[in-house]
Amino acid sequence: MRCQRRGGLGPKALLAAVVLLTTGCVTTPDWYRKYQQPYRAHPDVHERLKSVKVVGVLPPDIKIYELSAGGVSDLRDDWSAAGRETVLKGLVEALEERGVVLKPLAVDRTMQAPLEDLTALYRAVSYSIVEHTYKRFPFQTKLENFDYSLGPVDDVLRRSRADALVIVYGIDQISTTGRKALRGVGLVLGSITGQPVVSSGTTALNIALVDRSGAVLWYTIAGQDGGYDLRDPASARAFVQRLVADFPSVAP
Repeated sequence: MRCQRRGGLGPKALLAAVVLLTTGCVTTPDWYRKYQQPYRAHPDVHERLKSVKVVGVLPPDIKIYELSAGGVSDLRDDWSAAGRETVLKGLVEALEERGVVLKPLAVDRTMQAPLEDLTALYRAVSYSIVEHTYKRFPFQTKLENFDYSLGPVDDVLRRSRADALVIVYGIDQISTTGRKALRGVGLVLGSITGQPVVSSGTTALNIALVDRSGAVLWYTIAGQDGGYDLRDPASARAFVQRLVADFPSVAP
């Protein structure tokens, strides 16, 4: 009951909704339709985007780890730097194909502290979005009225003469040779015994479009166990294209 008071759907309520949907007695509720979408959007996203001409993009916050056979993750600064470059390039190219031109924002020393604060705040807001709108028992009110904000980002945009901001955060785990070998053995044994297979490492990205007021106009997140390597330009671009398939139209 506590979850319901906070605006979420309890197991019984969600089950009842699914039963109604599958029996054909009612049309799909708006909140459930939005829950099934891979992205989340502000109720006034299209109206707010009418005033957006230039979209800036912060350097992606990408962290890439080396995943050992024992499951230990070690952050690799060199790999992370490579991932930031490939993800940014892939994002710019993928959105350009959709008619959205991104303007990479230059970051000087005076911008370091404000951007670090903005990044930390974004992670907190992103966590809340995932908890409230993507988890198994979502908050119906948050889906019906997707309204999240980072607070004004006007100072960041003014310096770059941009009207909106794209923020990207992601992680990647690259398996060592030893872990790959262990996974190979696990795949064979798993097919025989039905036991869980050793993970080859997770690749995950989330992307948000934020307007001058700080409102999150559009948000998406995706993750996959293996199959992608954010250090590799082609792999990073393919993963980014998957995420921005529903990116909203922005007036040139």
